[in-house]
Amino acid sequence: MKQSSLHFLLPSVLTVLALLGVACSSRSDYPDSSAETVRKVDDIKREGRDRKDEIDRLYDAQLARFDFREKQIHDKARADRDAIDLDIQKAHDNLNDKKRESDAKAKRETEAVEAEAEAKLKTAPPEQTDRIKADLATRKAEIALKSTEEMAPISSDLAAFEGKTKQRKMELESEETKQLNALEHDQAEARRQMREKRLDVDRWVTENLAKVAKEHPDASIEKTQAR
Repeated sequence: MKQSSLHFLLPSVLTVLALLGVACSSRSDYPDSSAETVRKVDDIKREGRDRKDEIDRLYDAQLARFDFREKQIHDKARADRDAIDLDIQKAHDNLNDKKRESDAKAKRETEAVEAEAEAKLKTAPPEQTDRIKADLATRKAEIALKSTEEMAPISSDLAAFEGKTKQRKMELESEETKQLNALEHDQAEARRQMREKRLDVDRWVTENLAKVAKEHPDASIEKTQAR
C-alpha cells in the first residue's frame, strides 16, 4: 500500500520541483523580486536590444548602399567596354568598306586593260602578241599594287587604333578592380564598426546590470546581455 502511494505521489513531486526550478531560474535574472528592480533590469535589457536593432538597421542600410555601389561599378565598366567594342566594330566596318571600294575599283581597271589588250590581240600581228601580253601583265600588277598601297594607311591606322583600344580596356579593368577593392575595404570597415558597436552595447548592458546588482549587495545577479 505504501509503495503504491509513493508511485502516485512521485509525478506530482517532480512537477513541483520542476516548477520551482523554472521560478528560480527566472528569478536569477534579477537581484531581487521587487517590482522596481525587475523594471530596472528589464529596461536595461530592452534598451540594449533596441540599440542593437538600430545598429543592425543602419548596417542593413549600408549593405544596400554597398550593393548598389557595386552594381554601378560593374555597369559602368560594362558600358565602357561595350563602347570600346562598338568603336572597334565601326573601325573594322570602315576598313571593310574601303577594301570593297578599292577591290571594285581595281576590278574595273583590270577588266578595262584586259578588254583593251584583247582588242589589240585580235588585230595585232603575231610578232606583237608577246609584247601586248607582257604590257597587260605589267598594268595589272600596277593596278593591284596601287590598290594595296591605298589600303596600307587604312590598315595601319586600324592596327594603331586597336592597340589604343586594348590599352583603354586594360585601364578600365584596372580602374574597375581598384574601385571594387575600395568597396571591399569599406565593407570590411562597416562590418568591423557594426561588431564594435554591438560589443559596446553588450558592455553597456553588463555595466548597468552590475550597477543594479550593487544596489542589492546581498543578492546576486546573472550577467545577461542583450541578444
